[in-house]
Amino acid sequence: MSDSTNKPVLRWQAGDWFFRLIVPLYIAAGATMKLLTGRPLQLPLVSLQRDPSAELERWAGVALPLVAGTELAVALAILLGGRWARWLALAVMLLFAAVLVPHVRASALSCGCFGTVQTSPTLMLIVAASAAALIVLLPSTGAPPSPRSSRWVIPSVCVAALLTAAVHLGQLPERAGWRVPMLRLRPEAWQGLRIEELPFYRFIESDGGQQTLPPYPEADQTWVLWLRSCPHCHEYFRERWNAPTGMRVVALEVPPSAAGIPSGPHEIDCPSCVRLRLKKGTFYFIPTSPVVLTVTGGRVVSVEINPVPLPSTLSPSHSELP
Repeated sequence: MSDSTNKPVLRWQAGDWFFRLIVPLYIAAGATMKLLTGRPLQLPLVSLQRDPSAELERWAGVALPLVAGTELAVALAILLGGRWARWLALAVMLLFAAVLVPHVRASALSCGCFGTVQTSPTLMLIVAASAAALIVLLPSTGAPPSPRSSRWVIPSVCVAALLTAAVHLGQLPERAGWRVPMLRLRPEAWQGLRIEELPFYRFIESDGGQQTLPPYPEADQTWVLWLRSCPHCHEYFRERWNAPTGMRVVALEVPPSAAGIPSGPHEIDCPSCVRLRLKKGTFYFIPTSPVVLTVTGGRVVSVEINPVPLPSTLSPSHSELP
């Protein structure tokens, strides 16, 4: 009489430990960070869009929990599945590598693979490609953790889907710092508001601790919201405010609005500007830049979005940015 206990037990080799444990943990870590800290516009590929539309933002908001939930489900399937799990792990790593290639070509600072945690696309591409190679090259039996482990694949996937939905919908308590606040800036709605009423006002900090918020009311002020990665912003300051004008000009720097947008190394050419910036740690979205606010008596009287510089003030001694 045969006994199942007499069947030979296949001992895991290096390849089994790698694709059964390390790869699923890596996939699950990325999915968890996307759920807990990620923003829709920081998703891989989505973060490469420099001027995302409202429709894209809505689509990304739906895609975020789906992507994270799918990654969690796949990680569980690889951990518990049969011999096919090895090839599923290989397919996932190759897919990750393919998604990372556009980020590397765009010289993006981060790929959004781990939510708001900045991760080099080049490093992540090396990791994904190396993992795929190791899955193929390392010796492996392909044996599951136990003969009955495959039975738990479908229940585990269902649990992962429910957990993803619960976290995304806010049905679980949120710990401090899990989610990064997002501020969507809509300059077209700012005319007539006082500076203190603008949505970004409470996020302002001095640039290097050298400046404080300008006192109010002032007769006339010009506020310019700009990004270091915006060539038009540098052109605007160089051609419009490269010499003192007798008017207070406040240059308010906005951090990059998406993980894949580089911050840029250049300073603006505005020697008489009051330098302020928005605090880091908040995900700002601004449709375009620069945004120029004309302020009288502490109230915004006009808003210009991406204005054309005035070349009449251009100084011949100023050269183009490198």
